[in-house]
Amino acid sequence: MEQLEDSVDAFRNATRIDPDYAEAFSRMAIVQTELKRYAKAVENHLEVIRVRPESSPAYYNLAVTLSHQNKLEEAVDAYRQAVRLDPENIYAFHNMGMLQAKMDRPEAAIQSHKQVIRIKPDHAPSHYQLGKAFIATGNKPDALDQYSILKSLNSDLAEELFAVLYP
Repeated sequence: MEQLEDSVDAFRNATRIDPDYAEAFSRMAIVQTELKRYAKAVENHLEVIRVRPESSPAYYNLAVTLSHQNKLEEAVDAYRQAVRLDPENIYAFHNMGMLQAKMDRPEAAIQSHKQVIRIKPDHAPSHYQLGKAFIATGNKPDALDQYSILKSLNSDLAEELFAVLYP
């Protein structure tokens, strides 16, 4: 714990010397998140974005931290910015889909997970989440398609999806 505090102090000093030192803000945000100081972490992520407004990872990291604060709408917005800047960021699409499902927006979740699968067709977690989103919309045939795909990608996730399909 003390080492983390020392890290925060060192990064804070670095940003005082150079207020545009994005890497120091980013690392400080990561440490603040580890310390569960989410509000401070968000402030630091926003500083990274101020310095590097075209940084997809900065928006991604902001979204993750906002998720920890249960600020889901803001997190989804940050993920949207991340994928706008990096349209191949499967992790941002996947996490955004997870939040959209949590927010009871299965149609939006379907679109997010389809983007992951477009980029990485063998991404089993997105096939699983896509199947669950199809179930949430009442689309059992498409959920079964995801189950069939999952059988060859990840049998454990396939079984979990089957259990959701047939409780």
